[in-house]
Amino acid sequence: AKSMSATEGLKIGKVIFNILSNDSNLLAISGMSAATIQPAPMKNPSAPEIAVIYEFDAVNAVNQKRLLRIETAPLYVVDFTCECISLDYGTSITLADAVGRALQEAASGTYNGVKVDGINLTNAREDYNKQRRYYSKSLSFEARVLI
Repeated sequence: AKSMSATEGLKIGKVIFNILSNDSNLLAISGMSAATIQPAPMKNPSAPEIAVIYEFDAVNAVNQKRLLRIETAPLYVVDFTCECISLDYGTSITLADAVGRALQEAASGTYNGVKVDGINLTNAREDYNKQRRYYSKSLSFEARVLI
């Protein structure tokens, strides 16, 4: 599988940001705004009262057979993680539920010129940061995108 360029990575990051920053359920959670949805690393990690941080784990191009030389957009399988952070345990759960729902419901569509063909939640885990005293719920996703 060939690797993805930085430009393509940026495009996929914009897709995730676009979906999350336009989700009314997510933005209805106290303290949430488009400014608290950020790519890793966080711009201001010292005081996250509430945040959603997304990061790419792997991006793989799917080998496509070119039948009759018809050119199609390359298909990528993208593994990414959204970390949902809050000082309150209950809020971290609410946040994770909203993020999971937003991404899976927006599974098909075109965002910033990138066609999304399915986003699935593959794993979820919880953590507590003792130093900074925040709860974290980490959600892993697999997306199929055409660029």
